[in-house]
Amino acid sequence: MSVKRAEGLGRPEAVRLWTLAGRLVLPAILLVAFALRVYRLGDKNIWWDEGLAIWAVRKSLLGTTLWTASDVHPPLYFWALWGWVRLAGESEFAARFISTIWGVLTVAVAYALGVRVGGRRVGLLGATLLTVSRFHVWWSQEMRMYILATLAATATLYTAVRWLEEESARQGRWPDRWLLGYIVAAVASLYTIYVAGLAPLVANGYAAAVLARLPARRRVRTALRWLTAQAVAVLLFIPWLLLALPRMRTWSVAEPFSFRLFLKLYAVLLSLGISTDIERYTAPVLPFAAVLLAGLATLAWRRREPGLAGGRAVWLFVLALGLLPLTIFVLTRFPHLYYTPRVEARYLLLFAPLFCLFLAWSVARLATRWRPLALVAVAVTLAPMLAFLPGHYTDRYLKDDAQTMAYMLGACARPEDAVMLISGNRYPIFGYYYERIVPPERRLPVLLLPRDSRFTEDNVPAQLEEAIGGRQRFWVVAYEVGIQDPSFLSLAWLDAHYPRAFTHEMGHNALILYGDAPEPLLAERAGLQPQHPLAVQAGGLELLGYDLPALEYQAGDTVDLGLYHAGEAPTQLRIDWVQSSGELLDSITEQCPETGPSARRAAIRFDVWPWHPPGETHFVLHWSGAGSAAHSLRLPGPRIRSGPNTIRVEGIAQPLEAGLQGGIRLRGFDLHRPVRDGIAEARPGEQLVLNLFWEATEAVGQDYTVFTQLVGSAHNPDTNGPVWGQHDGEPVGGSYPTGRWKPGQTVVDRHVLKIDPDAPAGEYELHVGMYLLATLERLPVQRADGSAGGDHIVPVRLRVTR
Repeated sequence: MSVKRAEGLGRPEAVRLWTLAGRLVLPAILLVAFALRVYRLGDKNIWWDEGLAIWAVRKSLLGTTLWTASDVHPPLYFWALWGWVRLAGESEFAARFISTIWGVLTVAVAYALGVRVGGRRVGLLGATLLTVSRFHVWWSQEMRMYILATLAATATLYTAVRWLEEESARQGRWPDRWLLGYIVAAVASLYTIYVAGLAPLVANGYAAAVLARLPARRRVRTALRWLTAQAVAVLLFIPWLLLALPRMRTWSVAEPFSFRLFLKLYAVLLSLGISTDIERYTAPVLPFAAVLLAGLATLAWRRREPGLAGGRAVWLFVLALGLLPLTIFVLTRFPHLYYTPRVEARYLLLFAPLFCLFLAWSVARLATRWRPLALVAVAVTLAPMLAFLPGHYTDRYLKDDAQTMAYMLGACARPEDAVMLISGNRYPIFGYYYERIVPPERRLPVLLLPRDSRFTEDNVPAQLEEAIGGRQRFWVVAYEVGIQDPSFLSLAWLDAHYPRAFTHEMGHNALILYGDAPEPLLAERAGLQPQHPLAVQAGGLELLGYDLPALEYQAGDTVDLGLYHAGEAPTQLRIDWVQSSGELLDSITEQCPETGPSARRAAIRFDVWPWHPPGETHFVLHWSGAGSAAHSLRLPGPRIRSGPNTIRVEGIAQPLEAGLQGGIRLRGFDLHRPVRDGIAEARPGEQLVLNLFWEATEAVGQDYTVFTQLVGSAHNPDTNGPVWGQHDGEPVGGSYPTGRWKPGQTVVDRHVLKIDPDAPAGEYELHVGMYLLATLERLPVQRADGSAGGDHIVPVRLRVTR
């Protein structure tokens, strides 16, 4: 690159400035990589695997090690997390931050590897692509071992390439330092996830290609040293195998799958970082394939490349990127191995850095011959990555999952009570919040039910009676009950034998108090620890604090405000929920009874509706005692997010204009698959994910039900008609009935239809409309002239092929 003389600067000064700018490129890339991986890091609830990791590292280090030996992963990640959470804490942000560090380090090591296989430009471009890779950002924000395995695998390949390069050229004063580094990285790979053993395997395949080009005597000497390093790595891994193999559980959940579809998943993940609806993303992936093929084509006219920039670099890329999917596919063919999991996105992350370096290498190859074409290659790869990256953060916000239940138990459960969790295998999630929120002195043991894999009619009475143990009152955390009790036998038995004193529903989960409890929300003041303590006493009411588990909510959520109060006389308390503009969103009046020496936790609940404007909110409490002045107190509230029903018409994939009588228009739809000339394609047994974009042109006086039907010409005996797929339901999953729609607001309404597996090939129509549930009478379609035009809209036709 030429250096232009800067105005007012001599050439030496300009060169120094240019050199300094070049040195700042890599730090800038790493800084962006860190920013992208730390952004909204803690703004997502713990999922089951993450909860299991925390559950494991709450044990002693020996206990964690022995548990890992009986599980399906080696211990290195858990050892690191065990020490990390004791330094940084267990919050969502703190526990995941170690993964962010490893993710940024992977970018740095990928740069170093890129420099070795293709020069500085390959290293910088590869690091840039990895920085904005949605797939890599995703797993740099998860409390799992896969990003550590990716770092270890990349380091394994880098140290192998570096040692072989210096050994081949007889460069460097201490080439064995890279061989030692290789041993450390290879052992780290083996101790992180078993499939990371592919990294040393790829390194050996690459080493074979390098050794084949050496003179015979040097080849033998170098090969012996290399094989010695492999033996040392294996020997260091054997102690773990001796500990783990006798304890490891046999667990197979692998299912047959299409290898073609699997390869498409692999390509979409590496390119765009998306694991769902992959059929939609064929077109955006094609430019990535074209760039790689163009890079390979350059080898045809320049076969003999100096250094590692030619065929051997390709051999490294092809080995790594080809061996991983092949290995995973083969493993799923043998379900009787120790552990054969389903195909998941996380297993394909291991060599994602090599994919980015392969792209960068291809661009660099093109630049040596056709620089304009290389610039186009950069644009068609970097632009889609940047375009799809923001989607990773769209739905990332911390919800009130089990936090309110934990706060209630910590405040209101008595020492003599029992706490039962159904389904018990969900404890890693519930326990994460329960043990973080409830202090040890107020934390009751949690009985995990059922003791067997599932509740049955035979084991329900005995297990529940044993758990209750004759207690007068007990709590049930009904958390994803259907997993281990699909018929809800446990709750039915409890309801038949014990009275419910209190129920706090949270979506499909609930906290239930059974037994004799006239005032279930009373709490002992000693040791009471609200999330946000208060010390306000006025008008006969004492406010001790409040719980507000989440900071953000969106349409369909419920804000749970837990308010701790005490008083010697009954008091009426009004809680206003107010938008930052001063608009009143909702108001609730709570009767605060006399509490005596105890306190009480009032459960104040506000629903978030799609018509609530996004932005900051606050609560205002109003009360007055007998014969005293009125009092008020302002408390910080949550922020309302721009939810799924905040959308512009330009964002509708397939716009159209169709109306129903009663003031309802269908503005468009999104079928999450290509639609050409009004026709989409599908296969029998597939799911159709249909988003409908409705708009009320005037106030709708009724609550209507939406119907979606796939209608063909053949008779379906199961439906006794031509319907081969159907889904009916109130708009937005029942959370936004049409009677509440605001005129002019676009409402996003999702329906999922499954095409009958026996559906014959042919042309079908998708019928959409609304009806009144009480009478099943459909709303007529309204033509442009205002007249009726049938009872359904046909937004798209479907071609079903076998």
